[in-house]
Amino acid sequence: MEHEHFKRVAEYVAMQCTGCSDSPMILAFKAYEVMKKAVDNDENPYKKLNDFLGTDISEVTLKKL
Repeated sequence: MEHEHFKRVAEYVAMQCTGCSDSPMILAFKAYEVMKKAVDNDENPYKKLNDFLGTDISEVTLKKL
């Protein structure tokens, strides 16, 4: 269940990255992998997502997606 949520969050945030070198779907996949790895390492997946994509979307907002 958590992984489906991470996919939605990764897709949503990746769509905010206009003009990026990768397509939004490639970015979403990479962002999803970053989030999964963060959980495996007991790190905050939302912070890692923002760090990876250079975004600053609040964790509260991301959890509601």
